[in-house]
Amino acid sequence: MKTFSFFSMLALSGVLVLCSGCSKTGPAGPAGATGPAGPSLSGGINGHIFLYDQYGATVLAGLAGTRDSIVGTNQVAVADSNGLYKFAGLNTGTYTFAVAKAGYGSVMAQSVQLVGGGAIYHDFKIAQIPSFSFSAVSAAVNTTTNPGNIDITGTVTADTRTRSAILYIGKTASVSSAPSTYENYYTGNIKAGATTTITFSINPNDIHDLGINTGSTLYFAIYGAATTFGSASVYQDYATGHNVFTCISPTSATNSFVMP
Repeated sequence: MKTFSFFSMLALSGVLVLCSGCSKTGPAGPAGATGPAGPSLSGGINGHIFLYDQYGATVLAGLAGTRDSIVGTNQVAVADSNGLYKFAGLNTGTYTFAVAKAGYGSVMAQSVQLVGGGAIYHDFKIAQIPSFSFSAVSAAVNTTTNPGNIDITGTVTADTRTRSAILYIGKTASVSSAPSTYENYYTGNIKAGATTTITFSINPNDIHDLGINTGSTLYFAIYGAATTFGSASVYQDYATGHNVFTCISPTSATNSFVMP
């Protein structure tokens, strides 16, 4: 009985091996014709452009004439007195739009997909370039409130209203608001009234994580910023992944500090 089972299984295995070696795939047939490309439709993009002053208040006057241009082309839409702009007759494709107005930081909407067959809507916000800038910036080790932290202090003229500032830090003396020059940035508010300084207290471990260690030089630059810098006149630089803030003072105060 055992012998019969053994030879029966052996025969069955041989059949399975033979079958597994069989192929049902025949020669490939000729390639079919290429189908027609999808339609290229016509459409548009509309929206409103909102303006803000350096303190964050909405600007309702002077909206007319704000320009929205398609990067890489000569196509420009000019906003009306309500801030409304319109592009029409655009073909299906990918577009980058840039909004600019004298005295305001620019902004971009990158890689906007337009299918066509109708209009899409995109609003823009731009903020006024601040009228103030910092006269000096320095750094020291905190020994009281946050012992061991690196305190970077900027000096600016006083104002009756709250303002904002952006501090950029980097590894080279070329550090600035340009996205390829800085490693990180910090933001803060300048109190209203007689206050003429702003201090950023930075944990040294945060600086070490950037590769700026003990004995290395930390470089920094501080700019005045419109208080709506986080939502207006800001876009991302795709090459670095860093933010580009354009509603900042045209000049900065710079300095350096050897990390302890």
